[in-house]
Amino acid sequence: MDQIYRTIAEALGVEAKIVHIPSDSSRAWRPQQAGNLLGDKTWSAVFDNSKIKSFVPGFQAVIPFRDASAGRWHGLPADERRQRIDEGVNAEMTAFSRLMRKRVH
Repeated sequence: MDQIYRTIAEALGVEAKIVHIPSDSSRAWRPQQAGNLLGDKTWSAVFDNSKIKSFVPGFQAVIPFRDASAGRWHGLPADERRQRIDEGVNAEMTAFSRLMRKRVH
């Protein structure tokens, strides 16, 4: 996931500021996210395209993630619909961040 986030940050022309938080801490603070946190985000994964190849035998990925990512995020700053802040989520993340900083210091 770090590599994915760094690639996206690079495409946006910014530095990724990655913070690793134990899943148990996140789950204890926000139990409704337990399924998401302890599912595919807990373990490293290899992404492959064997399933699409089984349905489309001639399929071949030709665009590297780095290049596709750059195109995908390029228009983001100009799209006002994607610049809305969800105040509820923002407040939750701020509270969680403060809690985690207290535990570290």
